[in-house]
Amino acid sequence: MFVGENYTRKNLILHKFFSFVCLFLPVLYLECVQYIAGNEFSYRDTISRLILTVLMYALLIIKPRKVDQKWFFPWLGILLLGFGVVAIYISYQFHWMWLSGLGLAILWAIGIGILDILADTKKMIWKIISWSLGTLILSGILVVFNQIIKNFSEEEFFIALQVIILSVYLFFILIARNHLYKLTQIIEFKNSFTVSRLHLFIIVILLTLAGGGFVIKRYQGSFYPKSVPIYPGITTDQPFLCEEIDLESNELISGSEVLIRYKELLESNPNKGVPEFASLAIIENDQSWAAQFHESLLVEVREKKYTGPANSIKYDQYSAAIRAYYYGRMLSQFPGLFSSSENEEIVDWFHAINRRALTVEWVDLLYSTAFTMWPIGPYENQEIGIGLLAILEKEKLADPNLSIKNRQYLEENRRGWEMRFRNTDDALIYQQDWITNAYFQNLYWGSVNPKFVDQSFEWLLNQALPNGQAPQYNFPFKATLINPMIFGAYLTDNPNYTWMAAKAIQALPKGEEFIKAYPGIELITELVDGEQPAFGSCLLYGNSGLPNQHGPLAPDKIVLRSGWNDEDIFILLNLRFTGWHRYKGTGTVTTIYAGEVLVSDNLKNSTYSWLPAGRSLIRDKRIPIENLNGFLIKRNGLDWVINKLIDQKSLWTQDPPYYASVEDFKTSTEKDYAKITMNNWYGTSLSREVYAFNQGVISILDRTDGNTTEITWHQNTSANCPMNKDKSNTCGKIFYLVYNGKTIKQFSETEQNDIVKINLQKEETLITLVTSVEWENVKYELIESNLVIKGGHKLIVIPLLN
Repeated sequence: MFVGENYTRKNLILHKFFSFVCLFLPVLYLECVQYIAGNEFSYRDTISRLILTVLMYALLIIKPRKVDQKWFFPWLGILLLGFGVVAIYISYQFHWMWLSGLGLAILWAIGIGILDILADTKKMIWKIISWSLGTLILSGILVVFNQIIKNFSEEEFFIALQVIILSVYLFFILIARNHLYKLTQIIEFKNSFTVSRLHLFIIVILLTLAGGGFVIKRYQGSFYPKSVPIYPGITTDQPFLCEEIDLESNELISGSEVLIRYKELLESNPNKGVPEFASLAIIENDQSWAAQFHESLLVEVREKKYTGPANSIKYDQYSAAIRAYYYGRMLSQFPGLFSSSENEEIVDWFHAINRRALTVEWVDLLYSTAFTMWPIGPYENQEIGIGLLAILEKEKLADPNLSIKNRQYLEENRRGWEMRFRNTDDALIYQQDWITNAYFQNLYWGSVNPKFVDQSFEWLLNQALPNGQAPQYNFPFKATLINPMIFGAYLTDNPNYTWMAAKAIQALPKGEEFIKAYPGIELITELVDGEQPAFGSCLLYGNSGLPNQHGPLAPDKIVLRSGWNDEDIFILLNLRFTGWHRYKGTGTVTTIYAGEVLVSDNLKNSTYSWLPAGRSLIRDKRIPIENLNGFLIKRNGLDWVINKLIDQKSLWTQDPPYYASVEDFKTSTEKDYAKITMNNWYGTSLSREVYAFNQGVISILDRTDGNTTEITWHQNTSANCPMNKDKSNTCGKIFYLVYNGKTIKQFSETEQNDIVKINLQKEETLITLVTSVEWENVKYELIESNLVIKGGHKLIVIPLLN
């Protein structure tokens, strides 16, 4: 008897110990997630997760009770529900992060109580299914509500992953809770109300459906605002406000020489394919190039390229459109290039491409949801799908059974140069593809808005670096301006485009002196001679919206430059976080140039291997805000709680305002000036002033009026540009000074590396000073409220008063 009692007691102790260990399962699971994600272990974050989990357990002791097949829910739960909502609201207003955690724990505890009632079944399989669906809904409510506040600033697949990770965490909470009840006594509240399980189920279903519809509506409206203030002088007819400058040289660049260099660069392409062979054959009227086009095209036809499922990458429709264009041009110049059977085989291939283009795939459901349209199949971004259908119809390569559908789609979506002058995505590299698709639509319709044609190329020219390169932003690969500038010069007879094409050719890096073919250039026999642009700094507004939606004219970029020579200074400010291919660039400095690129976005050429191929590149919303050159503020509210539960490798909120407000833009012969602000970004107002002195100095003044802000700069520390070393004769120098209203502190070179991080307090001003290569032995001094910069015989004065 004694032995049996002792065994039972030991067994009971073991069961309680096991139940106690099970309470740590949710936290252990989250730690495993951190390990798999490659995050460093943090005692502070682990303790935060443990505190939230313990708080959940404490609240779960208050649970609904079942008596004689009836459920009773305590009135205290309703009071706590209201308190939780208020706590989360207050946490956003006063930045009391712990209140968000408390509010979340309350809401989840109430939700689990409701789930207890709905999952009341003796069959384990149905209980598991109910728990799985319930935890998905509970985690989804948190994550989606947070994204509504943040205007869906995170990658859609990241959002889905957050929901899944947190739902598994809640599932472990449910498992651990059953062991908790073995260790504690459940509190039964007499002040309860009866809950009908059927009525509760109907209410949950209706709320889920209504909530889902509300979320989709908010998601569809999250890409751009419907109204935007216009800066004085900006109009729909004149979206660019640029200063006029005196030309330093009237030397003309030969258009013929530019065309010759284009052909040479095309011939030098080591990866020539169908487009390059066609272009060279047409330019030189050469049968040998035509023969290579013949062979390479038939290889693609017999491999049935561009006819299979697109999965997550619909960009292949652009490649298919290029083939259709060049096939038509080659038949015109080389009528007997293909036999009748080969032509029939090729036409059948284009028919299959047409059928695939009008086939709805899973990724079309994502696009159609975002763009508020019924899924059809043509790729909307950069108007690629429209360009494909237009060129298929123009060249009579469309499937006869689909031609009516093609033409109806084209009629309902007349875009290109009839609708706007540029692609709404925030990446310079996409504009070149959009121009090609606008050209294909022009070939089909035969009509354009000439002003939009010119502005589409002017948009690229305005942002060109002084050395002829294109600034790189929101894409891990660099673009070149050679092709669009040549094509723009051909279409508009603008000599500035020819001049920039020649400059861009000179700027090609060693070992990369080649280009790809560009539709339309192969037809050019004469090109206007080039002339240096007679404008300098610019405030740029652009079309906003989505590919199928025409938004208001909106602030986009500010370019300040001292000229167009290689050694001149240049700074590009981004003003937006809008569109489909958008990134968190509001108020950031995209590029600083002084002989070389000194500062640029940190665009890693890598991928998220677990994402679909079409969304795996680190671009768009997947670029963390700390990879840019701008302001950082800490996460707040539920965003902070989610980051504590599943570390997203960033302390900083990832949702800057849609636009920076342009407060001032002025130009003169001595200096150009711009001021932008971002007001009430989670209670913090920020301002950035930029002076660009024609003597070769850029000064950036950053201020914050609110919480402590961090400012990051990503410097070019390559061997070609030894930062802040007097021995450098290829690029300028950067200095970082903090002004507190009385004194100035400079960050020493030992505090600087490729990433500079500076905490900025209220009442402080961060002065980022950039000097061109012409400045030597740079010195500064504070005289009253002015910063005086001296270098050799040069002197400039920067006012520091706000």
